[in-house]
Parts: sequence; C-alpha cells; structure tokens
Amino acid sequence: MWSWIYGIFVSMYMVIHEVSDNIPLRLLPLWVLFLCTVIAAVYSTRYKNRMQYITFVMSIGFVVALLTSLRETGIISTTVLFVVLINICILLVTALYFITEGKANDMLYMSVGDKWLYSISFIASILTYSLFYALEYGLVTPPVPLIAFSIVILCEWLIVRRFYEGDKDIQDDFTRRRAFERLDYATCVLIIFLCSIAHYIYHMRDVFLYSLALVAYLIGGICFIYANRDIMYDGPCFGLEFQRTKRTSQLLKHSDGV
Repeated sequence: MWSWIYGIFVSMYMVIHEVSDNIPLRLLPLWVLFLCTVIAAVYSTRYKNRMQYITFVMSIGFVVALLTSLRETGIISTTVLFVVLINICILLVTALYFITEGKANDMLYMSVGDKWLYSISFIASILTYSLFYALEYGLVTPPVPLIAFSIVILCEWLIVRRFYEGDKDIQDDFTRRRAFERLDYATCVLIIFLCSIAHYIYHMRDVFLYSLALVAYLIGGICFIYANRDIMYDGPCFGLEFQRTKRTSQLLKHSDGV
C-alpha cells in the first residue's frame, strides 16, 4: 500500500514543481506524506509486529521531505549534491532496517532470490525518482532514468511470477491474490514507463509525464483498496486476514512493503 501512497505524493510534488515557483506549495505534498507516516507510526504502536516497518516508512518520508526542502530553499546548493545525499541517506536507512529486527527477520523465510528481487526493485525505484530529478537540471541524459526504470519493471514482473507460482507452505488463494495485487502495481509502473519513452521521443512537456504518473498511481491505489475491501481490518493503514502459517505471517508483513 505504501508504494501507492509514495507514488501519489511524490508525483504530486513533481507536478507542482513544474507549474509553480511557490516553494512552500511545492513542498506541501512531501510534508503531508511525512505526516501520514507519523500518524501511521503512532497508530502502529498498537501492533508491535508492524511498528518497525512503519518506522522505516516514516524514516524514508522524513529523509525525502527534509533533503528536498533543503534543496528547494538553496541550503543544499547543487543538484548533484542533493541526488547523492538523498540516495545515500535512503540506502543507509534501508540497510539499517534490513540489519535490525525488521526486514532481516521478515525476509528470513524468503528465498535468496526473493530477497534480491524486493531489494533491487526498491532501490531501483529510488534511483528512478532521483534520476528524473537530476534530468530536470540537465545532469543526466534522458535514457539514464529509463535504465533504472526498466530494472524496476523486470523485478516487478519476476515478483508477480513468483507469487503466481505459489509456495508449498502457503494457500494458493493467498499467493494468487498477492500476485494480482502486485500485478496492479507493475501495470501502473509499466504505463508510466511507456509514457516516459513517448515523452522523450516526442519531446512532450515534463508536466504531462508527472501528471500521468499521478493519475496512474491514484487509479491504481483506488483499485487496490477496492480489491481488498473485504479483507481489510482495523490496523495501521492496511492489513489482511487469512488462515496464517508462520510463512504466511512473514509474507503478510512485506506484501505491502518494498
């Protein structure tokens, strides 16, 4: 779920960045995103098994909002420094989460291949956003962000296939549901990827690409909520109830994760 939420607010920031010179207005979506993560973190104190994941999400939100604010206000003077810092900080936060009891334990029951797929997809997503930002200032050429974007597409396709094939320790209905949910996200990302290619081939305005990304994430998020309306329960932002094995519980924790 947080993948959709981040996609919506970051895309909203990029759209406003294109159409307005008002710095507080530009930064508003990122700080609203951070506020959402804080609320989720406070609420998740009732659910100890979710606390570390929501803290991780909150940390990412804070890093993105803070560093972007420092760049927009000129405290971070160059775009190169901003891109380097935001990638280093996010990767450090992610590494700490994997090393501590969070994702390290969650992923203990996953195959090595699954761990790499989730990690690479997440890191490539971060690189894609930061490279698009760098592209705005002419620091990279158009094909560069698309390389990171294509890695995300490949990983998402492999993740969907992995879920669809199932696992001997988990109900087929559960893994199939996860496959179709992940397919929704992968389809949304693929649409944005194809539009990015068209954007650079036909030299469309940047605001067109970011607006399309915003619409795609909004529609995808609504579809995700609608598809899970019958299995949502009282929990931090989103949860699922199934007949659980130990392996299923682990999968539930990261099904809306990286």
